[in-house]
Amino acid sequence: MIPVLIPGAIRGIASHWINYGKAEGHSPRTIESKESTLLRFIQYSEDNNWPSLSEITNAHIVEYFAWLSQQTRWDGLRDAANSKPISASTVNSHFRRIRAFFEWASQEDQDYISRNPFGRMKAPKFLAKVIPEITPEQIHNLRTLTDYKNPRLARTPLQKFRILRDRAALEFCIDSCTRLSEVNGIQVQDVHVGAFVTVTVTGKGQKQREVPLKAKSSQVLIEYMEARAEVVRPGVTHLWVSAHDTKGEPMKGSWLQKVVNKLGERIGMDRLHHHMFRHRFAVEWLADDHPERHLMQLGGWSKSIPSGYLNNVKQAQAAAIHRARPDDGDDSEYRPSRIA
Repeated sequence: MIPVLIPGAIRGIASHWINYGKAEGHSPRTIESKESTLLRFIQYSEDNNWPSLSEITNAHIVEYFAWLSQQTRWDGLRDAANSKPISASTVNSHFRRIRAFFEWASQEDQDYISRNPFGRMKAPKFLAKVIPEITPEQIHNLRTLTDYKNPRLARTPLQKFRILRDRAALEFCIDSCTRLSEVNGIQVQDVHVGAFVTVTVTGKGQKQREVPLKAKSSQVLIEYMEARAEVVRPGVTHLWVSAHDTKGEPMKGSWLQKVVNKLGERIGMDRLHHHMFRHRFAVEWLADDHPERHLMQLGGWSKSIPSGYLNNVKQAQAAAIHRARPDDGDDSEYRPSRIA
């Protein structure tokens, strides 16, 4: 939370903006990101004796982002020893949040400033990283590692429950276009069992949507819920629970990402993360020429599908066309290298 040290100074106005976001129902993660971004901006403005908010100019904004781009991730906020340089994408995110703060402050109903100092200033560009694809073979290997019916893996009831829980979460991620926070936030009452299973998830802006599951993921999730009912502590409504000492406590927010990371390491993937499943779902949907409007509903996008997904589909299609073209005057076949 941003401490208000000087009445009427930037901190007080920033706190108003944060509370405004809370009143609009912004997620705790969004609020935390706004607070940390503004705190860094405010600290710099105070350390350099900037004027009041209404007197900040575009030159101040340019100065700050020139400085920020040369910093490490936690300078001024945490122990910066061994900290990595701040990434261009992070600078871009800070730019958009601080610009949103000044846009809000310049609105008529706020009347903190008469003119937004950002003006026509564009957000800094950054390298759009290519998200690695998960191959069918890798999906098969992940399922092999979470085969809860394999007695060599599930030697005890506790082991079987853990593997079944991880498999149910894995199948849900594969079969849906959900965000990590949406999967972690599922409650038991959000799971609707019929001919197939439909799950209600809560996305950005506290917007709910229905996520339909296919047969395989539906069956595994039902099996997990039956096993969960035998170990869960009374009153716990979280879908994902721990069976440690048969307490049935809710899993912590980072558990799924840790499970995915470890499974990825075991099948030889450098860095498997949950967003790769969401990306895979969207890219395959678009590659199969299904309607974009339906993908927006499944993925929880209210305005448009991010360009990164569309670009990946175009790249895959272009690669397929290129490889189908005959080689120029060379009949030799390609043989994968044996060199490690």
